[in-house]
Amino acid sequence: MLEKQIRIGFCLFACCLLALLCAFLLLRSVDMAVALAVIAVVFTLLFVEPFVGLICFVLFLFTRPQEFIPGLKGLPLMLIVGSAVFASIFVRQGLQARRAPVLLRLPQDYFLLWFFVAIVISHLAHLDVPSALSAVKEFAVVIVLYYLVRNLVISESRLRIFMTVLVLSCVLLAVTGLVQHFTGRPLKEYVDPNRLADVMNHGRVIALGATEDPNILGLTLLVVLPFQLLELRRSRSLLFRASLVVSIIVIVGTIYMTNSRGAMFGMGSLATYLVIRRYGMVRGLALGALIFVAMVVLGPSRMKELSPGEPSASLRISLWEAGLNSFRSHPLFGIGCYAWSKDTGIMIPHSAFIHCAAELGIFGLLPWVLLIYVAMKHTKHVAAHATGGPENHLGLYSDAIFCAFLAYVVTSVFQSVSYYYVLFMLIGLSGSVASVFEKSGGDSFRLFEKRDFLFSVLIAVVGLVFFSGFVRIFGGR
Repeated sequence: MLEKQIRIGFCLFACCLLALLCAFLLLRSVDMAVALAVIAVVFTLLFVEPFVGLICFVLFLFTRPQEFIPGLKGLPLMLIVGSAVFASIFVRQGLQARRAPVLLRLPQDYFLLWFFVAIVISHLAHLDVPSALSAVKEFAVVIVLYYLVRNLVISESRLRIFMTVLVLSCVLLAVTGLVQHFTGRPLKEYVDPNRLADVMNHGRVIALGATEDPNILGLTLLVVLPFQLLELRRSRSLLFRASLVVSIIVIVGTIYMTNSRGAMFGMGSLATYLVIRRYGMVRGLALGALIFVAMVVLGPSRMKELSPGEPSASLRISLWEAGLNSFRSHPLFGIGCYAWSKDTGIMIPHSAFIHCAAELGIFGLLPWVLLIYVAMKHTKHVAAHATGGPENHLGLYSDAIFCAFLAYVVTSVFQSVSYYYVLFMLIGLSGSVASVFEKSGGDSFRLFEKRDFLFSVLIAVVGLVFFSGFVRIFGGR
């Protein structure tokens, strides 16, 4: 009892001291006071419960406070917060005399390590040590995010909380983009003026950070759509279902207004997959065809310009050709991670597959394909075999993650999102549902088999052949 009172007294003293320090800074600099308050709250929460730190990390990842709070500008906030949460996991395990988290257990863990090594070697193969260190720093946030999700989202309740946070973050992004679109004000000071002018002239919606690109914004919003549909299917509250319908309309409407053809194709493919599951292959494909026709006829302006000769499509084919040429010139280790623009002097290739092949070679492309393939295998298996009472929704959660993967894979054909943090967050969630499934007494299944490796090699080879053939046919060669 005395020990508890001492802890409470110490916490109150620390809070009072922090409040006095913030008040003092407010007299000097509002920005510094806000920055101190944000960092202090995050560090306090993450040491109380690392999962809360993960939630803060994800919220920061999507809302990007370092973009619009001057006191945080230039600060590697995501790496600091993520690393602190990661360290706090080991601190708490040590204090509670429990075994530390296992970092290399699932196949995804090993393939991510392989992918990380490929990123480093892609520069070391060219004897470019500074670029290798820069790439490590850039990708470190993604690795931290993956391991946080894998080690902290360890129950159905946490899965639901995490998915809810993702949905709310994306709804906030969508609303921010819509307000920007209709008023032209909120992002004016924080977005590159040239990009802002370009997207505003074309009537496209953008947000902050990576989603400053309307194509990336469309992909990000599309990935959380299955989570909204999951809650709509699971919930029995009329009021909650009504709020979900409103949020779905906001997300779908914003995807439409990003005018991203990749995101629209992804959404059409997701809808086709869902109707096939509901009505069978024949009727599902027929309905899917109608969905795509409706998207072309009623979709945003850029959907009506689909043809290899259209300027944007023609440019994309040229970029694919340049990416394949880079791969042929450096087939083993690529030209270097994040080195595309520096090496070629042109736009990114607008295809995650080609981008990964060009920058990392076959040594990096293979673990990238393996990560996605194995993650989708795990979520598909758990979705099909998770059982339990009415409160067991693990199968539904896993199915939603599988659908999110499907939307990502289709959209990534048209976007350079090889290293995008949303992909590795989904891969982390695939590891989470596999672990929860095993702990809940589900039937054991082989996490990785020899044929999985062979299938992944086949996918990589077929992908390279397909893109090469497509470019040869439509690129004028």
